Amino acid sequence: FILYEIFPVNPKLGKNDIFYSYNVLNKKIEGKLIAESENSIQFLKSKRLITAVKLACGVCVGIATVFSLVYLLDKSNFPNKNQNAEVARAAIYFLPFVVTAFALCMGVAVFEGVVIKKQTPVLKEVIKESAGKGDAVQKPFYLFINKVRAFFKQKNTINGLRLAVAIVGIVLFVYGLATGGNAGVLAKAITICRQCIGLG
Repeated sequence: FILYEIFPVNPKLGKNDIFYSYNVLNKKIEGKLIAESENSIQFLKSKRLITAVKLACGVCVGIATVFSLVYLLDKSNFPNKNQNAEVARAAIYFLPFVVTAFALCMGVAVFEGVVIKKQTPVLKEVIKESAGKGDAVQKPFYLFINKVRAFFKQKNTINGLRLAVAIVGIVLFVYGLATGGNAGVLAKAITICRQCIGLG
């Protein structure tokens, strides 16, 4: 959620897409002075509302993730006595969190689409009213975000992140072998083959 908000994917949208139209119009007034009017007040309120709803969704998804990690990291929940029962218990525990997080994200996407559809004509009026107002000084926060985005778009940064992920993967793999984790994985694989698939 956080990565998507900071580094959004730029999908190839058609010109009839409401998000495409809204983003194109929004870029026309980005960093410029906006004329004070009912339209501009309504437009800014809608932007704040979308941001607030996204933040609330992010907080809820974060809480669900924390509760899920607490369960996963508690070794007493996985005593290796009955793997099927452990998986079933984990599924029952995780299901409400997963369903809630998924429903919230879908709801936010639908809500954003409805608001943007209503605000696109208002945004067009704001652009007309703000014509000739000149450029405004960009806020430090947005300058910082733009610098961060530029940093992560560099080829060396992307290659460095890929290398870091590969090193972490190799370290965890070696740690698992050194602590006997492979034996546990093998035992579970044998159990799955015998109980679920029916081999042997």
